[in-house]
This record gives sequence, structure tokens and C-alpha cells, in this order.
Amino acid sequence: MLDFGHNCATSLPEEIGTLRNLQYLYLSDNGFSQVPNSMTQLQQLRYLNMTDDKLTLFPQEFYSLAALQELRLYNNQIAALPANSSKMCQLRELHLMNNRLETLPEEIAQMAALQVIDLEKNAIARLPEQFCQLQKLTTLNLRSNLLTELPEEFGKLSSLVSLNLRANRLTRLPQSMGKMKALRRLDLRWNSLSHCTPVIEQLIKQGCMVHY
Repeated sequence: MLDFGHNCATSLPEEIGTLRNLQYLYLSDNGFSQVPNSMTQLQQLRYLNMTDDKLTLFPQEFYSLAALQELRLYNNQIAALPANSSKMCQLRELHLMNNRLETLPEEIAQMAALQVIDLEKNAIARLPEQFCQLQKLTTLNLRSNLLTELPEEFGKLSSLVSLNLRANRLTRLPQSMGKMKALRRLDLRWNSLSHCTPVIEQLIKQGCMVHY
């Protein structure tokens, strides 16, 4: 483990790539705006924390970290995710709260192991249909975005237990959500839903606690 958080560093040395057995790396609360190419050599890395830094781009080097299971990048200024995500097949948690994301790439479905996604406080207006292929997803936080609708096949997220859609611009819910039998917590407050829809009624019958 290497913990270099809460310092005043603005760059990482290329030599970090020589730590090839490193599994946990903490780089939060510095001034990093990019990472060296040598980070691609950290093939044993399982946890990476670069929260509260100065990232404006999602570093392409991260997509070479094949063993990575948890990635925390919240409180940066990332505006987009690259499409090339096929190598991140072990990633289970992706935390991108409080960035500047407006869209998600269709290729996010290639991160098939994802169980937790936190996208609170971005500017996402829509989700790609491919997002509904994340069959292992259990926790999804989309609070405080700009969503006006959800994909019609959103109900295919059959493993989802906790869903936070608070403070968006939703006017309706897709009928497929009524089939989400694993869902236990749903927050719909501060949207534009006009009434208790049949979908909400069905979820409540299935044991889901709904806030709206």
C-alpha cells in the first residue's frame, strides 16, 4: 500500500511504474491533473483513490489496470469518459461524484463486473441503452443530475437494490422498472413526477421503500 494523500504534489514520477506489486494507491487531495504513462505497469493494483485532485480528463492509463476493482475519482473536473473500457473487466466500484460529466459512453456496458456506481452531482441528461446491460449492478446513485427520462429497458438491471434518482427532471418512469424485484430503496424526490404511478405502486408491493 502507498498512501500519498493530502500533500501538495502536482505530478507523479515515472518511477511509480516500478512498484509492480502495489495493490492499494491513495493519491487524494493533491494537485494532480494527469498521471504518468508508467502507471500502466501497475498490473496488481486493486484500489486507486484520486479524489479531490485536478483531473479534467479520465486518464487513459487507467484502462490498462486490468486488476483494478475500485476506482474513486470524485471531486475532480472530469467532463467525459473515454470509450475504451473493455480492459477494466474486474472493476466493481466506480465513484465519480461531483465531476462535470454530461454523458456516458455506450461502452460502459463492457465494465460487466460493476456493482456500485456513484454519479451524483454531475450534469448527465441521459443514459445510453447499453447501461441496462450491467447485470451485476446493486447500487446506483444518480442524484442531482439532469435526467429527464430513463432507458425503456432500465428494468433489466435486475440485481439493483438501491437506486437514488433524487433531484433530477424525471416526468415518467419506464414500465420495465416494475419488474425490479430486488430493489429495496428508491429515492425519487425533487423530480417532476405528477403522481404515484403504477410502477411505483408495483415496487411498493414488492417490498421497496420509495421516497417521492
